[in-house]
Amino acid sequence: MKVYRIQKSKYGTDISGKGSNMVSGRWNLKGHLLILYTAENRSLALLEKIESFSIAPNIKLPAFILLEIEVPDKKIFFLEDKKLPDQWSLPNDYSSSQRFGMNWLKGNKSLALSVPSAISFDRNILINSQHPDFNLVRVTDSIDNFPIDRRLRK
Repeated sequence: MKVYRIQKSKYGTDISGKGSNMVSGRWNLKGHLLILYTAENRSLALLEKIESFSIAPNIKLPAFILLEIEVPDKKIFFLEDKKLPDQWSLPNDYSSSQRFGMNWLKGNKSLALSVPSAISFDRNILINSQHPDFNLVRVTDSIDNFPIDRRLRK
């Protein structure tokens, strides 16, 4: 499966997930296990990126890179919506989804986990960088200086 990620260009094609050690996210706590957030399509990758910052349209953004990443289909576990933790999608309280995500990472049972996006009907693909099969994950294409139209900014 091809998945997509937008990150700052200064990180190039690094997909180690080491950024998750610096920032907590919906499915992880910073300073713990590594996780790489990706999306099932380019549009969701963009939507997730612009949701993550609130910058006035006249502020200059850093340069971004769009990564196309290949993850073996058979290594992605599809999490059914009915198995999601209660209140996983709350906008200001990630506690239940972080507990779930950290337990998934610690269990190390799957390379990747397909979860719904909290802001779209599409799905995000979480990648466990510590999984023994992580070496099967690879960047297949990239677009540097990926533009984010100022009309999309908050």
